[in-house]
Amino acid sequence: MAAGSWFRYIIGILLSVDVVRVWLSGGQLQSTTIGLAVIFLLLALLYVVKRV
Repeated sequence: MAAGSWFRYIIGILLSVDVVRVWLSGGQLQSTTIGLAVIFLLLALLYVVKRV
């Protein structure tokens, strides 16, 4: 259980840092790709959490 919350915590930090970094670099085409990537990662994260 503790490992699961650590995993979610680390993934959340990585996602936040990546989104902020791309947002600061600014790029209209990139923002759409990053949005899709974030949605995909969140769905994958939900799948992992439900399995635990």
